[in-house]
Amino acid sequence: MRSLGQHCCCLGLAYATLALLAPNVGAIASNYSDVAALLEEGYLALGNDQDEDKEKMQKYIAKQKEECHRMSACYCLKPAENPANGFCGWCQSTQRALLGTLDNPFPEEGKCAWWIFKHEDCPILWCNGNHFTSHLLTCGLQFLFFFLLAVITRFCFPYRPSRTIKPLLLQMTRSEDEFRRGLWGERLPYPSRYVQHHFDAPLGVCGIICTVIKSAWAGTRSSFYSAWVSTCSFAVYAFIFNVSLRLLPSLISWHQWKVFVLWLTGLQQVVDVLNTIVGLIFGFYALGRVDWWWKVIGIIRDFQHGAHDTLLMIGATAGVQDPVAGSWNKEKWNFYRWMLAVYVLLFRGCCPSFSLATWEDMVNMGIMTEDEKVILMKAVHPRKVLLKWCSVWIQYHIKDDFVRSHILNKLCVARGNSAGLSDQLEQRAPWSFEAILYAAVKIFIILLPAGHTKLLELDDRVTLVESFPFVPTLANCVACFFYSSLLNLLERFKEPFLSDSVDGIDPNTVILESETQFIDVLTCPIPECLKGFAKTDEVYDEQAAAKDHRASLNFRKSLLEESRERKSILQAQRKSHFVLPQGSNGDSGPSGISFPPSSLPSDSTARQRKTPVEGDSDDDA
Repeated sequence: MRSLGQHCCCLGLAYATLALLAPNVGAIASNYSDVAALLEEGYLALGNDQDEDKEKMQKYIAKQKEECHRMSACYCLKPAENPANGFCGWCQSTQRALLGTLDNPFPEEGKCAWWIFKHEDCPILWCNGNHFTSHLLTCGLQFLFFFLLAVITRFCFPYRPSRTIKPLLLQMTRSEDEFRRGLWGERLPYPSRYVQHHFDAPLGVCGIICTVIKSAWAGTRSSFYSAWVSTCSFAVYAFIFNVSLRLLPSLISWHQWKVFVLWLTGLQQVVDVLNTIVGLIFGFYALGRVDWWWKVIGIIRDFQHGAHDTLLMIGATAGVQDPVAGSWNKEKWNFYRWMLAVYVLLFRGCCPSFSLATWEDMVNMGIMTEDEKVILMKAVHPRKVLLKWCSVWIQYHIKDDFVRSHILNKLCVARGNSAGLSDQLEQRAPWSFEAILYAAVKIFIILLPAGHTKLLELDDRVTLVESFPFVPTLANCVACFFYSSLLNLLERFKEPFLSDSVDGIDPNTVILESETQFIDVLTCPIPECLKGFAKTDEVYDEQAAAKDHRASLNFRKSLLEESRERKSILQAQRKSHFVLPQGSNGDSGPSGISFPPSSLPSDSTARQRKTPVEGDSDDDA
């Protein structure tokens, strides 16, 4: 017994020496077997009579015991909070920290029914308020970033409704005189933009991302702008979810956490099912709507082609055929403005900006007369009435049967495509299909944070608690931005003619393209090589027009001089009236010239005529 006591004393002295050399032995050896190995190695290195080392060992043990008993929660066993790491455990049954080994506390500490030696096995991962301060401060700064971004986006850059402004086509008045001038007349220029905006992809991924973000931030009514606003609000929700997920192990027990993980696994399965549904239906629907978009543009182009072919053949016929009555310029002018009115009425029913074009606007544009306006206002289908007038025009003015039939065929092609555009715009997927699709996408976006938790190791609660939610929130926002952009784009497809949208079709470009071609093919002069067999039409002569312009200027100049001369005569009459000698009865002037009494103006008459006389020169000028 004595030798056994000496043996244990030597082991204690070796343990105390190692503790002085390395105070945190628990960081080197995390379980009881490692500590025993170190003690055995220390025993071989130390002698038997080490009273000074024994005293140091007792002080060290007392200090470790004091530090261990000071801990107030099980999760304080983690190395960052536990100075006695490797020697201290937690008795869950008595809610006390005790010195011990991996399996049991030391005998002098007492017995424990539920002994926990590792902080990973604690029921609740909560130590005290201090160990979460820095972590919560970092999460709070991240939350403030997402919250301020959502507030700034929502209030400083609010959603702006579509601006409906009158089209450029209504800003110019067309006249028969300008039409007769043809290529030298005043007309709107050829459009500088395409029918739809083109995305020119920059070089590199960063350039594409910057272009998308710039479009979203600038608020150019693209699908990215609305998606950006909704994503910023979604980021706050996703961040709160991810932070709550990381705080929950510190608030509930291990058993409750397992139940929560089972519930979260069920949500993950729901997200997987929705992902399959959204991937199939959403992809099918999106491809169908894009194909529908291209068909709308194709119908517009086919309508243009039919109208262009009609006007081209009429212009060619007018070059080789004598007019039936009057002059070709007068007749072509009527056909030109009717076809232009067909364009305006075509887009009036489907384009918000062209819906502002009233009948008075079309009269002011010069493409419609007052009597035509009265007839068209009474018609249910005014565009068809205009096409009928064009057909009557062709039947009367085109003599050749084959050419007339061909022109009418092209006009029918334009009529069919104009009607097809309205039919195509009314085409939609079934109501139930769109309802299921939109509901599935919205629910999928709401459950995105829960679905991404399958990438985490939910059993490793310590790692989950110590991780930050910023990166998972960004991943959720990227997915939300993608699906929101596609949803908004599909909604934009339903209104393809928004003038202030980068995704819209510009009807101004369509009409300006056609109008410039109409002027060219109807009024262009005949070159010298064709004048031998082509009919001489009333072609605008720039030199003759300049001569007429100079004659007009000379005529206006002569009128101005005559007005000035008349004004000087009237002023002389007023002057002669006011310098008459006293006692004169007004029968003779100052120079002996006789005036009838009625020819001399009285004071009241002079005052009444003074204003119009002075205004004559301004009006004549």
